[in-house]
Amino acid sequence: GALAPVGVFGADNDKLIDPGRGIGPARIGMSVAAALAALGRPDAKYHVVDGYLYIFGGLQLFATDDGSRVARIETESADYRTRQGVGVGSMESDITAALGTPARAEDIKTRNDNLLMTIGRRLCYEPGLVFIAEYTPRQPRATTRVAVRADGCAAIFAK
Repeated sequence: GALAPVGVFGADNDKLIDPGRGIGPARIGMSVAAALAALGRPDAKYHVVDGYLYIFGGLQLFATDDGSRVARIETESADYRTRQGVGVGSMESDITAALGTPARAEDIKTRNDNLLMTIGRRLCYEPGLVFIAEYTPRQPRATTRVAVRADGCAAIFAK
């Protein structure tokens, strides 16, 4: 990979991306109180459109609108990896070599001066592991963010 070789990731569960379950000690469905107990005081907390965002260093936890449960976990840190060794910084070819063909994949597009431009790509593996590459000029098209969700690829791409 771009930042780490594709291979079996070590047993460091504090840095493990676990599809459909969590990233490091943060788990989908855990209470916010349990997340605070596991991760300590957040660096920041924000009210967002569909709930609350808690930032803990390299992890971002999105809590439900009532603020009670963790619904999504994301990272932009290359420190976190799947058991197969892929994560932020991995190229699409590395991800598909390690995990196979994604359940869903799509380009991220935006309209700029009436021109439809590709600005990134998303790959989703069941049960809700999403690799997001947000492209910037003259940079490699590597993964910039990884998200773990419990609602599966169909729900993720329905937006």
